[in-house]
Amino acid sequence: MIQANRSMWSHLKTQSITVSVKPVISVSLYSVFQVKNIIDKGNGRAQMMLSQAFPAELFNMYEDEEEANRLAIPGRIANVDFIYMGEAFAFSNLPEALRTLSRSKKKAMAKICPEVLMAGDFVVFKQNGSSGSVKEVQAYRMLSNKLMQNKKAEHAL
Repeated sequence: MIQANRSMWSHLKTQSITVSVKPVISVSLYSVFQVKNIIDKGNGRAQMMLSQAFPAELFNMYEDEEEANRLAIPGRIANVDFIYMGEAFAFSNLPEALRTLSRSKKKAMAKICPEVLMAGDFVVFKQNGSSGSVKEVQAYRMLSNKLMQNKKAEHAL
């Protein structure tokens, strides 16, 4: 029965059909780039030169060739144009990839806001696994381990 241009689920049931609903498992993909240079073009626009963040010997550990073909990286976000120097690789486990990168340089990673990027920082594009569109942009900076430690007051005023 259809009432007011709506079909009622109770009228659509049939005895010979079984309906099963399962949640779709979507795996987020990440691509990590290092900022090599930022060029101010004037009028509030800038160009950012990005290169692959990981050394060549780590590619075999994290490279997912199947997903790399569907990888979408943006050409521009807000007032920043991106120039990519090198290939983009997809990672499904971002925390492990960042730990490996920070261990190789013997420094700690800290998350920063993308508005304060400078040369040497890392830009991470989080992508929706099913559609391949960019979902989130994150920025990280390498800091020495001394800066990451919590400072405790040695004396009280």
